[in-house]
Amino acid sequence: FNSQEEIDLMDKLYFESYRLGQISKNITLVEPVLRDANIVSLDLNSVKSSEVSLNQKYSPNGFDGKEICAISRYAGIRPPRFPHSRYQHATGLHPHWP
Repeated sequence: FNSQEEIDLMDKLYFESYRLGQISKNITLVEPVLRDANIVSLDLNSVKSSEVSLNQKYSPNGFDGKEICAISRYAGIRPPRFPHSRYQHATGLHPHWP
């Protein structure tokens, strides 16, 4: 959830912002943005808690597994890629992630 003040600040600073519902309806909206980005950061708080792990208490709202994979793929399409990082990742809590 983003407060109206945060949304207004993003507009005031001329940052691009997208709502979760917009991206979930049309994942291709983020493709040109991520392909043109020099730095990409992925916070696992943006993923539904049911997709990450039962041991981590995040929001029930967020991207599902297919959406976050598509977003990550878009971020990695353009070589050479500057830093790509993921945050809030607790090693060993999910059987499919290192």
